[in-house]
Amino acid sequence: MKHFLLSFFCFALATAGKAQDVEFQWASYVIYAESEYGYLQYSAKQALGKPNSVIGKDNFCAWTPKKSAGEKQQTLIVGFDKMIKLEQLVINENLCAGLITSVKVGCMPKPTQPFKKYPQNVASRKEVYKQDNPKRTTAKDFLYINPASPVDSVNFVEIEVWCDGWVQIDAVGIATSQNTKPITVRAFNFKNVVIENIKSINSKNQEISPVISQDGNTLYFTRAKHPNNRSEKQDVWAIDLNKENAQPYNVGEPINTVHHNSAFCSFGNDQKLLLNNIYHADSSMEKGLSYSIKQGEKWSKPKEVKIKDFYNKNNYSEYFLTQDEKVLLMTVERGDTYGGKDICVSFKEDKDKTTYSKPINLGKTINTAANETSPFLSANGKVLFFSTVGHLGFGSHDIFLAYRLDDTWTNWSEPINLGTWINTAEWDAYFTMTAKGDYIYFASYKNAIGDCDIFRVKLTEEMRKALLGN
Repeated sequence: MKHFLLSFFCFALATAGKAQDVEFQWASYVIYAESEYGYLQYSAKQALGKPNSVIGKDNFCAWTPKKSAGEKQQTLIVGFDKMIKLEQLVINENLCAGLITSVKVGCMPKPTQPFKKYPQNVASRKEVYKQDNPKRTTAKDFLYINPASPVDSVNFVEIEVWCDGWVQIDAVGIATSQNTKPITVRAFNFKNVVIENIKSINSKNQEISPVISQDGNTLYFTRAKHPNNRSEKQDVWAIDLNKENAQPYNVGEPINTVHHNSAFCSFGNDQKLLLNNIYHADSSMEKGLSYSIKQGEKWSKPKEVKIKDFYNKNNYSEYFLTQDEKVLLMTVERGDTYGGKDICVSFKEDKDKTTYSKPINLGKTINTAANETSPFLSANGKVLFFSTVGHLGFGSHDIFLAYRLDDTWTNWSEPINLGTWINTAEWDAYFTMTAKGDYIYFASYKNAIGDCDIFRVKLTEEMRKALLGN
């Protein structure tokens, strides 16, 4: 699999042709923030750790100051676990690049909690960067600062920004060398990939959420604002892929109503369809999950999937159910989420086989302060595919994968970007794969006929093995 991966956060020092180790750290704690736009999203702690936001695009995973009326200057101080002899600083100016007015470095004991007031009594501050007339630029790169001479004993960085706009700082790093290599995205690097726009189903309207049946013959999808919908909202559609010149069709009632309707996966030997929302007898709906059973050419009235202690603070959600119906993935915003929607997991109860357990957050390796969306689990239950803007990528939403490392469902490998063969500078999501692993489907705005479209790629055996880790 390594053959397919691009380098990720590589830092090396070359001297006389011989590579030497470079000590590099990302900020690990907040010392002081003059203000922050939110407690989770846009908070000062979003400037900690490695970069996880898309440069040049608004992101929840970056510190955004909340200035009061008339206040332009704002200060952020972040600390590092280990003191080093500083030769280079790296700052991700996520939005409004060019507005950093001053950068100081120094050393101080790690505080037990962030200071509420600016820490005045720090004797070892040294300014390594100053700009008197800050102006926003169109730069979409990291700011590298090389002091005129190395600075001894550095374990904090103080950044002052001029708030002429929606300023964001995503990551701050310090290094013992001025020759750190550019920061890149860890991604699969498949070549000569043919991406097919499925023109038989795509229109000038929005098509999202592809759901492929287990036999690979039927593709369900969600379509919005189509003249053949029950209303101007979303309806579930389908197409028989094994029939020549087949045309997509609206699956009709009772799945489709005057409300928003969407499908997430096909299960139960392709006789069941997992649906968004809970359908009530009075034709109203509420947040939750339902399923419908195929009865000949028709579908049964959707029935609620019961989940213990279920609630979702977000207006949106997506779900995925394994074929044995034992594991249910969902994207919801709850009390333990890291910002927006997080991916959580529930398990079918042994005693009550019609109810799923209380959702468990998959943890901070997967989830971020941004919204995670459209989870999909490989047939072997080991590889999670999902979309987010919360990990470093190429666009407004990218598709990632992560490998499950044990049976806790909270221990995952670092997410890997699927790469530019599938991800674009725009919104990419709703990855799904056939049971055979021969085709993948996804939704994207890039090269769409109208709004969002559904695309597919025929995988080579080499690509399939690389993605699934076997």
